[in-house]
Amino acid sequence: MLRARVLEDHPDNPQGTQVIAQQHADTMNLVLKGAVENGTGTTARLDGREVAGKTGTTSNYRDARFVGYTTDLVTSVWLGFEKSKPLINVRGLAGVSGGSLPAQIWHDYMDLATRGRPNRPFESPAELGGIVQVTPWLAGAYVVAMFSSVGLPGLNNFVGEFLV
Repeated sequence: MLRARVLEDHPDNPQGTQVIAQQHADTMNLVLKGAVENGTGTTARLDGREVAGKTGTTSNYRDARFVGYTTDLVTSVWLGFEKSKPLINVRGLAGVSGGSLPAQIWHDYMDLATRGRPNRPFESPAELGGIVQVTPWLAGAYVVAMFSSVGLPGLNNFVGEFLV
């Protein structure tokens, strides 16, 4: 049984403050949806609900993470040992990657957590924000790099690079 406990509540600022252009946010959502629909995060798919997310695995399987979100809920799952012991031979897996056990835990939690919540799709970008560079990689995956066309203080316009 899922037990809910509110860790933080900010009723005076329910929407937060948007810090990047909507066009760039929509583009990033499009890229991260691809990671769940066709990339390393397919285990996190939710039936009938759009999901965006990113897998992550450190060298030698010492940490594995899946961070994913719907249009109204964000959840992150991290697996690892405090003493940096590798995640090998866990639950029948030779090595735990972000797209395996963390994505499955995320899926199982979000399947319950999103029941009864509004099911809104992500906004499609009117046009791609910034410069998106897509480079073919291994096994049908792609490396997607995004650069902002808007200079941000202290940054070189590089937004992120993702394997999808």
